[in-house]
Amino acid sequence: MTMLANKVTYSEPSIQYLQHVLEMVATGALRIPRFQRPFVWLEDRQLELMRSIREGIPIGALMIWRTTNAPVAFYDTLGGFPLSADPSISPQQYILDGVQRITTLYGALADWRPMRPGSGTTGPDRVLYFSFADDDFVFAEPDLLEDEYMPMGVVFKTMELIKYQRHLSNVGRDEWIEVASELASRFKDYKVPLLSINTDDLSIATSTFQRVNTQGARMTDFHMIHALTWTNQFDLQQSLQNLKAEHLSPILWGDVDDEIILKVCKGLRGLNLYKSEPKEISKLIRDDRGLLERAVTCVRDSAYLLRDTVGIPSPDFVPYAFQIIFISLACAQRPRSNEDDSLIRNWIWFTTYTEAFSGMSDDRVKRALSDFVTTLSSGMPKWSNTVKKLTLSEPKERFDFRSVRSKATFLALARHYDEAEGFGFKLLQSFGRSTVQQLFTRDISSVEANSPGNKIFLPPNDSADFRLAFELEALSDDNYERHFLHPSMQSFSPAEIIRARAKAIAEYEEKFASIALSKFLPEVL
Repeated sequence: MTMLANKVTYSEPSIQYLQHVLEMVATGALRIPRFQRPFVWLEDRQLELMRSIREGIPIGALMIWRTTNAPVAFYDTLGGFPLSADPSISPQQYILDGVQRITTLYGALADWRPMRPGSGTTGPDRVLYFSFADDDFVFAEPDLLEDEYMPMGVVFKTMELIKYQRHLSNVGRDEWIEVASELASRFKDYKVPLLSINTDDLSIATSTFQRVNTQGARMTDFHMIHALTWTNQFDLQQSLQNLKAEHLSPILWGDVDDEIILKVCKGLRGLNLYKSEPKEISKLIRDDRGLLERAVTCVRDSAYLLRDTVGIPSPDFVPYAFQIIFISLACAQRPRSNEDDSLIRNWIWFTTYTEAFSGMSDDRVKRALSDFVTTLSSGMPKWSNTVKKLTLSEPKERFDFRSVRSKATFLALARHYDEAEGFGFKLLQSFGRSTVQQLFTRDISSVEANSPGNKIFLPPNDSADFRLAFELEALSDDNYERHFLHPSMQSFSPAEIIRARAKAIAEYEEKFASIALSKFLPEVL
């Protein structure tokens, strides 16, 4: 018999009513360990789960970890609802697989109204109802008081369900009473299989969690590493939050993606940025607790460099995550110099306007990183990967902030707002994405509304006055110029103005990008 076999046993599967499982969660008899990832399911997936239960379709087994003397920190809320925090409950049972399903069902079927006083929990912003008119489940606000919508929180509460059915009768909706009863019966009669492993070895539990969660909906590396590094003394998620609060939040970088910091950790220890297994980086973090802080401080140094060289005030506006990662790793290797600033600035615009990182494979990422290191050490630009020619003369039809090119346009609008003083980037720092407003808000098509030519850059509180001044032909010459407008456009239709501005913005970007690229890699022009 192996050592592992001595540490873990498996119980026979048991079948439990769904209502009983949720009661176990509510009372603390079944808990959510803190090494679990947060709730990530979108509403569509939650609705599909509810439909499956209504139709009697199996939703899969829950995997439970039972332990007698391995106390584990656990969540005291679930889906916005408070849970029992009584530490004396025994045996200790934790959900290893099925948290997304349980969170959905607990949030859907719990009663959000009597929230625990003083808990600081206000409940969810949107809850599940059953719409009789649609014969389907829907999400809506918790205080919805329309007869058509049955709150799902009543299905396990007999008296609440009876009161609700009496209400339906009082408003003349007797045809819905039987539907409500049938729906409640479907959920009350629904059963769920429970599979249990019994062990006091936390590493076995987290390893099991990692394996079962490589199935189905893919976990991010961060959530997997969070589980694999978790102990009662170390919580990766909490540690990273604390480090962000100390080093990044004061400079508006507190919301940088956790995956970026993990990739910096990989780079600092020479691991492959793409292909490294979560177990590899988990071991590094467990063995070197200072690694995470070094990565965060490198990202902080990258943030300062991005702000000082190109005016980017927060991670929201960085076109590519790899730009943050590469610069962070460079900050770890060498002191910053003015020569580096110039090279990095041109490299940023080169990789942005040629969309150099789009669809990049593992081998190309490794080459790009090697080239970046060589560029900084030699002072001579290098780029070994193929890259497409610069083509900006034709404006993009749609401004979508998630795209690299739209972020570049956003930064171009900020730069052009006041190139001499850089005031546009100061506005970015103060107001973020809301600095971009629509020039025309009515009487245009959806395509025109989303065109870069319909985007104006200014303090958000000034947008209404700006539109009025433009309509009254009362803009100053300076305002016309900084917003890619001209007095002659007053005779144009909104659609013509949008097209003319889009072309002017594209030409401005092409001129700017050509200058930067000519300094970095002129052959792509």
